[in-house]
Amino acid sequence: MNLENQHITKRVMHIFKTYGVRSLTIDAIAMQIPISKKDLLKFAKNKEELISKIFEFRSAKATEISNQIQENPEITNAIDVMIHMSILMSRACNEFNPQLDFEFKKYYPTLFSEYEQQKQDHILQSMTEILMRGQYEKLFKPELEVSKVAQYHFEQVQKHHETLDTPDFSREAIEHMIQLMSDFIYSICTPHGTEHFSKQKQLLHTIIQDLDKNMNV
Repeated sequence: MNLENQHITKRVMHIFKTYGVRSLTIDAIAMQIPISKKDLLKFAKNKEELISKIFEFRSAKATEISNQIQENPEITNAIDVMIHMSILMSRACNEFNPQLDFEFKKYYPTLFSEYEQQKQDHILQSMTEILMRGQYEKLFKPELEVSKVAQYHFEQVQKHHETLDTPDFSREAIEHMIQLMSDFIYSICTPHGTEHFSKQKQLLHTIIQDLDKNMNV
């Protein structure tokens, strides 16, 4: 997605968050961007395709975050990957909110279901690879069945996200997410991994600092 299309997609997300998804027409969306209806229809032929573009943008953002972490020379092991993935994903989520996903799920269930399945597949694959790396680095317990552990953690995170079907991410919900991640990492670590994570886990509180900054803007 080129920069111009990213700009349009971000504007559409903002408009949906401001006015809701269901009632907006293509004419109203074009006026709010602002862009001509003709140019908007070149980008997406209808509202369903606009929503698909939003999901495409989100997927690209997740890939971009993964690439940033892989290319960062200061992130040298699986635990650091998990920590920085949580921080960067949280920052990316500031562009979205649970209420918007709730509307997508309610009014465009097929599109939303397809996106959620793609997201789940990507997360489970990434988590499995991180867990295997951690075992190789002797940070995670060798007896872990990585695919089952990845699936379990994903389900726990999903349950947590279900509590966020409100217009904003509350501080309490974010703190609970950090605790969930900390408990998970501790549960899979070897003594060596536990020692390393204990030194690094304070970085997770960067998420809270980001939240406080956004609330004060």
